[in-house]
Amino acid sequence: MPLNGALYAHGDSALVDYNWTCLACNIGVDKINDRCPNCGYLAGANSYEVDARTTLLKNSECEHALDCPKCSKRQLDIKYHKIPKEHYYIGLKGRFIFFEILYLNIFCKKCSYKKEIEFDIPVFRKLFRLLMKRDIQSEWLKRI
Repeated sequence: MPLNGALYAHGDSALVDYNWTCLACNIGVDKINDRCPNCGYLAGANSYEVDARTTLLKNSECEHALDCPKCSKRQLDIKYHKIPKEHYYIGLKGRFIFFEILYLNIFCKKCSYKKEIEFDIPVFRKLFRLLMKRDIQSEWLKRI
């Protein structure tokens, strides 16, 4: 999936006036920081950002979660391939998803490193894979 057009899960956030605990990696963060120094979590971000950062920590290939395995710079970040609210909802109503997967893209801001992770796989897609011992081939089915 292309990274173009994807948005960060978080929006704009101001500094907080108190020491806080990162919801993604559970370390204490000084109030002068608006981001967690360990995982890059933005203070006051939403639950989608917590899930994205937790996934980044689980899939880290280096000693530090934000170190790029290709260039070794501390420049890794993560984006959803699609805005999560648009994936799960149509207006105010929930959207029933049969086969479409929500992907997370881990990328380096300094080099060309990219890695795509299946973040949310619908039950019907899991069942299809289990029963058929392969994934869906139809691009149309993959989008519903």
